[in-house]
This record gives sequence, C-alpha cells and structure tokens, in this order.
Amino acid sequence: MKKLAAILMCLTMVLTLFSGCINDQNGEETTTINDVPPSSNDIAMQAYEAAINDEISVFDERSGEIKLKDCRFPSNDLRFGECEILSKAILDIDGDGVNEYVIQSEAKDHIILRYYDGKVCSYCFDSSNFYNLNTDGSFCWSDSYESENWAHGLSQVTFNGSSLSIKEIYRIKHANPLDFYEDLDFYVDDEQLTREEFLDYNKHREIVIFSPLDISCEYPISSEKAYELASSYWKIESGMTEGAAGTHILYKIVILEKPDSDTPVYRVCLQAEWYRNHMPDSAYSLPPKSVVTYKEVFVDAVTGECWV
Repeated sequence: MKKLAAILMCLTMVLTLFSGCINDQNGEETTTINDVPPSSNDIAMQAYEAAINDEISVFDERSGEIKLKDCRFPSNDLRFGECEILSKAILDIDGDGVNEYVIQSEAKDHIILRYYDGKVCSYCFDSSNFYNLNTDGSFCWSDSYESENWAHGLSQVTFNGSSLSIKEIYRIKHANPLDFYEDLDFYVDDEQLTREEFLDYNKHREIVIFSPLDISCEYPISSEKAYELASSYWKIESGMTEGAAGTHILYKIVILEKPDSDTPVYRVCLQAEWYRNHMPDSAYSLPPKSVVTYKEVFVDAVTGECWV
C-alpha cells in the first residue's frame, strides 16, 4: 500500500512538472506571436503624427531643422501653424513601400512629409507648380498663360536619400496662348512626338482626393467626421465626376469654416471644379477653369446633426 501511495505521489509530481512545462512553452509561443514589431509604415505614421503635434522637428530642404508649425506655404508665406483649414492625403509617392504624408493648404499649396533614416523630411510646393497630385506620385504643373512660351505638363516626385528631385514625364508647349487645344507641341524626354504618338504614350492616372486634417480639435466631432457626415447627408462622395458638352466636373467636399466658442458648427460645402474636357493628355492637366460652390450644410460640432 505504501509502495502504491509512493508511486501515485511520484506520478502526480511528474504530471505537475509536465503541465508546467507545457504552460511555459505555450506562454512563450503566445509572447512570440503577440510581440510583432511595428512595420515601416507604422513607424513613419507615428513620426508624421509626432511632427504634426509639434513633438519633434522636421528637416526642411530649405530651412534645415525646424518645427513643422513654422514651415511656410510658398504662395502666401503662411505658417503651417497659422492655417485653420488644412487637408491631407497619405500615399506611397515613390513606390518604396513606405507612405508619405501630403498636407494641402486652403490656397492649394502642399507640404510633403517623408520618413527617412529615422527623421521626418519636409518639402514645400507652390500651387501653380504642383497641383492635381495622382496616386502614382505624379503631379501637374503649368506656366503662366501670359508667358511667351507657355507650357504645361506632368512630372514625378522622386527621392534620393533625404533629397527630393523632380523628373519631367512630359511637356506640352502652346504655340498660341489663346488656344488650349490646337497648335500644340508634345515632348517626352525632350524628344518631340506627334499627337498620335503622344496619345499612345500617355496613360490614365487617378487623382488623389484629400480629406480634412485637424492639428487639434476641442469638440467631439472632428473635421474628418464632419466631412463624413456631410457626405452621408448629401449621399455624395468626394471625388465623384461627371462630364458633358466638353466639360469635366470633379466634386469635392470642403470644410469652409471650423467651430469656435461662439458658433460651434462646421460649415461644409460641395464644390464643383470645372475642367476643360478636350485636353489631349487629361482633363486635370490644367487648373480648373472655375470652382463653384454647389451645396452647403452645417454640422453641429457636438452632436453631429446636419442642417441647411
């Protein structure tokens, strides 16, 4: 009997030790599974948010190390920190697998933020030389209509380390500044093409649609949420298009006014950008010939209620 009791006690001890080993092993496996390192995109996004929240500096190609709030938009020399109405787009401009963060001002100037080598680099663009950004990182530019050798075209943003460079994709020169569609010369890599050759070369590109950016928000409803509520109210998405009679229309939802202590509401509008539809490269290759406010709605910054 004593031998049986001793055997049972030994078996109990062995089973207890074996069970502990299994639990330890499972615990180690669980720890390994859950301990997933952040991706490069996650690290970049954390750095962009830290720069926007003024927690870290950025490295500007013109000003050196500087706070993002002190970066100035070129066309009106307005500081980032002074802008009330801002919008953003997040996309992989150069195709390296890590997203860039593009900030657009009310005047349609842009700041590109890029995460490289453990720091955030910033690059500023004037609205006339950088507009209608595409999802592949290409963008449109145009000389002044009044210039003698007026041209417009498409270029690509590229990076070499922390340095930015612009590669021209194509250029269209206008022999007659008063005629947008005829007397055009087409160039790709400085080689002149016929209209037919150019049309074969050119490809469709998808334009980027920006959404609101809040540097700070004191209300339950953020700008981005107000943007979404307005879209649901109208049953229209920003970026919808239509065309007729030689005109291409691009609809965008835009925050016109933000809430304050006296008026805690957002004023949101649906804008219609009217483009010429006969351009040989793209309807978006020139700035819109007109921008019309199509609808407006007010969004309560506390409750989210919408009304007109």
